[in-house]
Amino acid sequence: MNEKFPTTATIPEAAFPGLQTDVLVQNILASPDGQLIERPPSGGHGLYRVVFTFSRPGIALTPESRICFEGGLRGDSHLAIAEPAIVPVPGAEGIAVNATVNGEEIPFRGVPNEKGMLAKMVLEQVRANSFKEAADFGFEAIAPWLSQVSTALDLPLHIYQIDVVELETLSASISCTSSFQEIALAVPPNTSLPLETRFFLSLYREALDSNSANYQFLCFFKILEGLGKRAKLMGKGGADIGTSMIPKAREEWVPWLDSIYPFKRDWDELSLEAIFTEEVRGRKVNYIVNELLRPVRKEIAHAFLDSGALGISPDITRRHRDVTKWLPIARCLARARIKAHFPGLGF
Repeated sequence: MNEKFPTTATIPEAAFPGLQTDVLVQNILASPDGQLIERPPSGGHGLYRVVFTFSRPGIALTPESRICFEGGLRGDSHLAIAEPAIVPVPGAEGIAVNATVNGEEIPFRGVPNEKGMLAKMVLEQVRANSFKEAADFGFEAIAPWLSQVSTALDLPLHIYQIDVVELETLSASISCTSSFQEIALAVPPNTSLPLETRFFLSLYREALDSNSANYQFLCFFKILEGLGKRAKLMGKGGADIGTSMIPKAREEWVPWLDSIYPFKRDWDELSLEAIFTEEVRGRKVNYIVNELLRPVRKEIAHAFLDSGALGISPDITRRHRDVTKWLPIARCLARARIKAHFPGLGF
């Protein structure tokens, strides 16, 4: 057992690098007569406990490639809620927040760390049909309060991790960001690239450096959109991938990825399924960009839709699902388009 992180484990590199994913730890239970109790990995109907652990932006709570249950996470923020940061109501050990969902009050408990700063928000129990449903319900319940506090006090409230525990089985789901591989430098040095090339490369780097899925998506889409327009301006002589097809056959997926990455890697099934969703298989790149990615870009980039109606709030989990779903293919297509337009960059 790790003394610093007693509920921590090292996990192999899996899933698409930099993408938020879920790790499930499932308990296998037996009935009194010794028969195994069947329980779907997604969780079953029942009560769940949801914990949101905060961190200060840019500061990780665990080493890379390590996962840790919330019980082993310290949690931190800039919001003072208890001693010694402030002098609270005598006897107070945190804060209570009652969120309202469809007229029903949902009680959350704010837990401080040893400095008195908000470390976690805990929803002790909620009835749901799966881990995902419990996490979505908890997020949409507490997010409006977090947004209000963040705006009023002008401070960030960054959710580092979401833990969901199925109370009947004590199985747990942990949200985490998959780590990047460590790679040897194998790119020829070139500090005199043309301004146009540097512009698109800087967008790609900005995306990878960001911990915001929305900002990552906007950067990748800007690359796709900008290089698509560049191809039209260049006419028939312009190199582009707009009319090329995303491979449909599974045996063609890895060779396609190897053609746009500078190194061979063992692409796991989680990564492949995340990139080659059913909607993109066998489709032209221009169709994917204009019909699948552009609507998501509009929802992120515009506070109001063309009709004047409100867009999708970041507090709504549907936006997060849409963005994280399309991030892998957007990133791969951005790489492919950069390579087509600016050959000789080392990949």
